[in-house]
Amino acid sequence: MKKEDIVKLASKYQAKADKDFSDYQNSGIKQYLYSYHRNEDLAVALRMAVNAADKHQAYIALKIKMAEFMQRAQRIESTSIEFEKSTMIKSLIEDILQYSRLEGLGRET
Repeated sequence: MKKEDIVKLASKYQAKADKDFSDYQNSGIKQYLYSYHRNEDLAVALRMAVNAADKHQAYIALKIKMAEFMQRAQRIESTSIEFEKSTMIKSLIEDILQYSRLEGLGRET
């Protein structure tokens, strides 16, 4: 199921929950209160699923970036020319800092 579909479904259940709560307030019939809790719980669960999927995607992207940094570090380690090694280290450090700032993990200096 697509993220947009899940968000729409969560909105649908939230709208049902809101209507049920209003009906309960107006009538006092407990069935509306039970329906409100059920629909509210479904809406919350769906929103949590969307949030978890977003966090999982961000985690995967982070792992890919870290693997890239590791490969570059291994290349630096295997380089025997000191000037080339120094240039590669500076480039790697700059890229790590830039990525950290982009992800909100660091600050501008």
